[in-house]
Amino acid sequence: MVQRMNKKIWNSLASELRELQSNNTKSKIVLTGHSLGGAIAEIVAARLGFSALVWSAPGAVYLQRFFNITEEQEQRDVVVVIPDFDVVPRVDKHAAVVQRIQCWAKNHQVEDPLKCHSIAKSSCEVWRVCGDDKRRNFNNTCFPYISNAELGTLYPVLNAPIIAT
Repeated sequence: MVQRMNKKIWNSLASELRELQSNNTKSKIVLTGHSLGGAIAEIVAARLGFSALVWSAPGAVYLQRFFNITEEQEQRDVVVVIPDFDVVPRVDKHAAVVQRIQCWAKNHQVEDPLKCHSIAKSSCEVWRVCGDDKRRNFNNTCFPYISNAELGTLYPVLNAPIIAT
């Protein structure tokens, strides 16, 4: 029964995504998600050939056989952003392309590892390092995480754990 239910959900999801793709031929669909939602987006992207950018997702190597995906599919279609010291992405190995980012508290202080899992914190860290080519201001959202003086500042990496791939 569970197998039939899973197959029904999967077929419905695949159908919806393919319909979305066929109705948007001029746009590229990129799946995204955070944490468990990121793992789901990663699996769906790999299995259906969509692109995905996921944040702080657990790896999916041990799930490959269950979801009928390959390491090559993950490498081809998925990028996972992993903040240093975030423990959730270390639940499983990653076959996807991994982009590590730092995780600092405001004013370059060492951050509590639990806070490194926050999607808001991660997006502010990307803004701190990369800026925004449209010059949007994210001060209201990012003020708890970074100061204006830190924008564009590159910090040395602490002894953050390396992801085994």
